[in-house]
Amino acid sequence: MSRGASISTMGIMRQTKARSTLLKAVLLASALLLLQCFKFCSASSIKSEGAKCLDSAADSGRCSEGESQVLRCKSSGLFKFQDTPPKRRKASKLSMCQNFAKKTCCNKTHTNIALRKTREMALAGFPPACMQISEKVFCMNCHPSVGTGEITTICPKLCNSWYNACANEFFSSQGINVPPAPCYGDAVVCSQLSSFIANGRDMCKVFGYEVALDGTNKKDCYDGHANAATLAGAEAEVEEDDGSLLGEIIQMLTEQPTIPAAVVAVLIVLLLLAFGTHQKLE
Repeated sequence: MSRGASISTMGIMRQTKARSTLLKAVLLASALLLLQCFKFCSASSIKSEGAKCLDSAADSGRCSEGESQVLRCKSSGLFKFQDTPPKRRKASKLSMCQNFAKKTCCNKTHTNIALRKTREMALAGFPPACMQISEKVFCMNCHPSVGTGEITTICPKLCNSWYNACANEFFSSQGINVPPAPCYGDAVVCSQLSSFIANGRDMCKVFGYEVALDGTNKKDCYDGHANAATLAGAEAEVEEDDGSLLGEIIQMLTEQPTIPAAVVAVLIVLLLLAFGTHQKLE
């Protein structure tokens, strides 16, 4: 191949690469502009409908016909949630609280909080009965209705069961407004739980839980369980990608609860075309 032909070929390759980069940028910009436009145009109406539904729910106990209420996760205490509806997650990706995996605001970071608490009990040699009920209590925030703020209190019956199972175990005081911790390791002052807490209601309060009034329907407070209806209807968690830009953008799109599936599909097609065309031309 002559020198002139070689230079010409290199020029064509540079132009092709430049065109592919420009095409990728245009398609990406189109997708992102469409996303922002849709979110901007629909945000006010969604907010209005949501408020309207909440008002009607407060008056009648349910949303009016034709309205829908999208419940979103709300942070509480150590449990910092993203502002999205509860998701269906793989049980294997939760370190605890797998009974709520079908619909929960929790991910592994949140269940690790509950796991650390139960591990402390295991180190202290607490009996299985105490640990099992403790796990139910510690998983409270992973219940879908608790995570969205629909339920804010724990049932007195669960508190009583918790106290009866753990009353004879030893705890060390952590100070004012700090829950007592299982007594193990270098703990100096340890006391039997029943020596400073009289009943289940007081136990739940000391550990930072708001207790429902006696006689409250168990559907209106956390009892450690979730029925099939409560766990139904959650969208599947997006599988984690390898960290590529395409994977991150697609995950962002699919996690937007206010965007219809058809719009998400169009955006993803634009993105795939952008990245696919770029790779093909390269």
